[in-house]
Parts: sequence; C-alpha cells; structure tokens
Amino acid sequence: MKGIIPELRDGLCKMGNVAVCFSGGLDSTVLLANAIDALPDSHLAVMIDMPILSERQRCAAIRIADFLGTRLITVRLSWKDLVELMDNGPERCYYCKKTIYSNVRRVAEEHGFTNIAAGENIDDKETERPGRRAGTEESIINPLLDLGIGRSVIEETVKKMGLPVCMIKDTCMATRFPTDMPIDEEKVRMAEDCERTIRMNTGVRQLRIKFREEEAVLLTDPDEICKLDDNRDLVRKILRTKGVESIRIDPDGYTG
Repeated sequence: MKGIIPELRDGLCKMGNVAVCFSGGLDSTVLLANAIDALPDSHLAVMIDMPILSERQRCAAIRIADFLGTRLITVRLSWKDLVELMDNGPERCYYCKKTIYSNVRRVAEEHGFTNIAAGENIDDKETERPGRRAGTEESIINPLLDLGIGRSVIEETVKKMGLPVCMIKDTCMATRFPTDMPIDEEKVRMAEDCERTIRMNTGVRQLRIKFREEEAVLLTDPDEICKLDDNRDLVRKILRTKGVESIRIDPDGYTG
C-alpha cells in the first residue's frame, strides 16, 4: 500500500490492535493507512460525526476510508450531545476532543480494542492544544507525535497515496466564530453555506471565513488570494445576503 512510513507501521504493529480516531484529515489518513497495513485484521476506524463538521469533511472521510479498503464505524451526535461546546468558550477544543475520544473509546471497547490512536504530529507539540488534555485523560496514543513525524513528511506521504479527494487542511466549523460567541445549527450551516458558495463561484480550493461581528475575514492559500481579490464584489454580494456588510481578505493567506 502506498503511504507507508516504515517506523510508523512497525510501531503500530507492535501494539497488536488499534482503534484510529479518523476524521479524513491528512494526519488521521496517514495514521489509518499505516494501521491497515500493519494490522489488517486488528484495526478499527471510528469517525465521530458531529454537527460542527462540514458536509465536505464528512463525505471526504467516508470516501477515503472506502478507498483504503476498511470499514468506517460512524457515531452520529446531535447538538444535545454538545451542550458545553455550544457555549464556544475558551475550552471548546477540550470539550470537543473529550467528546470525540470518549465516544471512540466506547466503540473500541465494544469491539475488544485496547489501544486508541489519534493523529497529532510533532509540529502540533509546539502549539497550545487544549484538546491534548482530553487525550491524556482518555489515554489516547499519538504515534506520529511520539515518533517525531511532522507535517512535511505527512503531506509528502499523502501526495503518494493517490486519494480520491483533494486533501485540504480544515478545522471544525466552530472555529469560524470568535471564542465566547455561542454557536448553534443555524450559525454553523450559514458559515458552511457561505464558504461553499464562495468556493464554487471563485474557484478557490480552500477557504475559511472568520466571522467577527459585522465583518467577515476570508483566508485562503497564499497562491489563491488573487482569486478572491478578482471576485471581491461577488464575494461581498454573497455575504451581504447573510447579513455581513464588511469583508476583509487576509493578505497573508492561510498557512496553518
């Protein structure tokens, strides 16, 4: 199988069994591919389908798991399962990860799996990650981080895999709103619709909109900023239909 990192594969093999917290992102995709190769009969892929996921993220995860040839167990949660996350406070990432990890652990234990792995990599270690505390509490293993595997290796590995979807760096939809601004289904779907509509009409592949009261800050890859600039009037028109009067295109682009 393409996408194998020998030291990662060997480390997973030594575990004997592993349940992978799968989101369809770059990190968890590489982790899952290596788990499949290392433990073809003793791996489990689990996705927690939450309302803060976009439809694009959800569909990508399903397609990737199918492409890799493994069964994907999906746990669907509703807003009533995310009451603390709806407050969108400073601990939102902790509550999100706690919800994900505890549900993956429940599924893993039901299937007789003792090891649960997530896709944090060594570059994540340099940033403040409130969700890391949740991982520690749930005894989550981070093989990529433990082996010193970083973003550049992961991205190069993904390029070799021939995946059926265009891989993008993305985060949950809660990050589109400032901390302490409560979120709900209407706000999250509005943000998702804005991003989808602007992508379709401008041709940008990756887009995040940060809503800040009456202003929307648009971030895309540095090499695609010109597409937003060239369609500034159209972007403004799209966002005005959602009640946003002011837009700003981040001149540095999205790099994280």
